[in-house]
Amino acid sequence: MDETTRPSEALNTFLNALPGVNSWAMRKGYLEAGIRDNDVVVWSGMLDSRTILLGGSSSSLYFSTSADLTGGPLVVESPPLTLTFMNDMWARWVTDSGMGGPDRGAGGSSREPVSP
Repeated sequence: MDETTRPSEALNTFLNALPGVNSWAMRKGYLEAGIRDNDVVVWSGMLDSRTILLGGSSSSLYFSTSADLTGGPLVVESPPLTLTFMNDMWARWVTDSGMGGPDRGAGGSSREPVSP
């Protein structure tokens, strides 16, 4: 690596690490607040300028969890008529659930198996 590529490599490293660091920090904050893995956090209202959430929108209600798959697979239930997705700790898409899932959010909760 020469002097001309170092700045772009540094930026690339930072941008690639950001999603994982954000997920780790959110989970750490949940644990410090007494929220265990597999508990669901539901925001009580819309986000505003005081909310610290990477990529949050002020026109959406949010719920979130940190799923612990060390004990094996989980079945995740999403409430009907929610737009739900699951990402891994690096913010890579895993699956859609709710309105974006197989049952399109109709007829009850969507059940999605998630395995390690």
